[in-house]
Amino acid sequence: MHRHRTPALTAALLALICVALGLGGSAAAQEGDFIPENVQLRWERQIRFLESLVEEEPAVPLHHMRLAQAHARLGDEEAVMRNTREAVRLGGNRLAADLLIADFYSEQERFGEAIRIYLKVISASPRQTHALTQAWLLMQRARLVQLDLPIDKAELERKLNAQGFFIASGSPESDSATSKARVKEGNQYLNAGDIRNAIASYEEAASFDPWNADSYRGMGIAYARNGNFEKALGAYHLFIALAPPSDKDVPKVRQIILDYYQKNN
Repeated sequence: MHRHRTPALTAALLALICVALGLGGSAAAQEGDFIPENVQLRWERQIRFLESLVEEEPAVPLHHMRLAQAHARLGDEEAVMRNTREAVRLGGNRLAADLLIADFYSEQERFGEAIRIYLKVISASPRQTHALTQAWLLMQRARLVQLDLPIDKAELERKLNAQGFFIASGSPESDSATSKARVKEGNQYLNAGDIRNAIASYEEAASFDPWNADSYRGMGIAYARNGNFEKALGAYHLFIALAPPSDKDVPKVRQIILDYYQKNN
């Protein structure tokens, strides 16, 4: 006989264990197929715990989604697919399941399969920021190392740019010093109220160094001042994705995004 857990207790236990093990975003990056023994044991224990929740509450989609995430950490594709299918069958969010699978493929370096699913999600939900961010990262990787992606790259670039996830035309020039100079120039234009030239400078900064988080922070501010709040949000999401967590502006930008969603949802 299994002990009965109330829904509230179950939710609390899930929250605690997900925080402790870092479960809540995409599958963790791994170096090849190697998983340290202590990490593998932790995830195996997590899987056993989640399996007990599924046994007690088999109709709860979240249990199956969390179980799929845990299996993704260990690279078990069959279990990932099985549990996401079951979560959706029980009424779970289809797009969330697709994102979990796409993240799994990306971590397994199966980039073609991953980008197809991200595009599927973007087509269904054009402002889905996780899919847009991950698609942007894959596109930048493709541009830097000539990675072949089985998609219409020009069309994806158009969609990303329309949502504020800026991608320059052509290959990046990899000049971080020039990129920083262009950000400084953009800041000067911004302070002078010249929004058009500010955006142009920030875009040029991103062209020289697509990983320069400050260029997207600047774009976000400039777009917002120009009244283009949707593109501002895209640029802000890129800033958060690329900036070090210790950057003093990260909490401020997170709050800007949160305030916008609270006011417009």
